[in-house]
Amino acid sequence: MMRSIIFIAVLFAFVGCQEAAQKTPNANTDVPSTDNIGAEIYKTKCAMCHGADGNLGIGGAKKLTESQLDLAALKTQITKGKGTMPPFEAQLSAEEIDAVADFVMGLRK
Repeated sequence: MMRSIIFIAVLFAFVGCQEAAQKTPNANTDVPSTDNIGAEIYKTKCAMCHGADGNLGIGGAKKLTESQLDLAALKTQITKGKGTMPPFEAQLSAEEIDAVADFVMGLRK
């Protein structure tokens, strides 16, 4: 009888440890990278005018693959807008703007 109780206690302890291990965040999968965040924001807020690959240019939108803006100027333009491009300072956090700008820089040839 005592062996059965010990076995059950060890079994519950083992199962509890397994559940705790499954709930522990994995740095590689649970936290989205800034590349993924930037790409997702770009897809939902920018691609309709600039195109999925940055080459569309609808309604005066520039082809991002040909842009000569440096990273700081690009962040300012995303934040404040320009021409028909709306400002995103009220919609995106500074970190999100940084992520989108980094993504856009990666679209250049």
